Amino acid sequence: MNFIDVIGVVVSRTTIIPSQKKDKQRIHLELKNLDGVLLKVTLWGHFANKVSDYLDTHNTDDCVVIIVQFAKINDYRGNIGVASYYDVTTVFINTDIDEIKQFREKLAKDNESSQLSGTISLIRTKHVSLNDDFLKNNEVKTIYKSKESVQKIIPGVF
Repeated sequence: MNFIDVIGVVVSRTTIIPSQKKDKQRIHLELKNLDGVLLKVTLWGHFANKVSDYLDTHNTDDCVVIIVQFAKINDYRGNIGVASYYDVTTVFINTDIDEIKQFREKLAKDNESSQLSGTISLIRTKHVSLNDDFLKNNEVKTIYKSKESVQKIIPGVF
């Protein structure tokens, strides 16, 4: 398993996405680094709550800089991103540490504050239960119909 540390400015977020399992709620963020590269970040459990609470209760007119330390690299449906991994991960939000101070200084030099003014987009999410996702959002076929579909794509199968 590979872990990585990432730092960036929050440019978009979702609301907390609930789960049926305890401490499995999540939040999706998009961070932008100094090169303008966007990275999708998923934070789970108490990390999701910590970031959501911070973004909801603090003035975000200034850029919100986040460090996710020991994030797990994900490849979910072909989309590369990072995610928190149990209690191995540490999250710093606008903390008064050298890395965030240096990032802010470089950001101020590289960007004329108009590009990254602190605006955070709220991404709307559709909450669907696992049951609905599997049973209602997928086409249901009999084994015979599935066999016909496969034979059309790959002749001679079965």
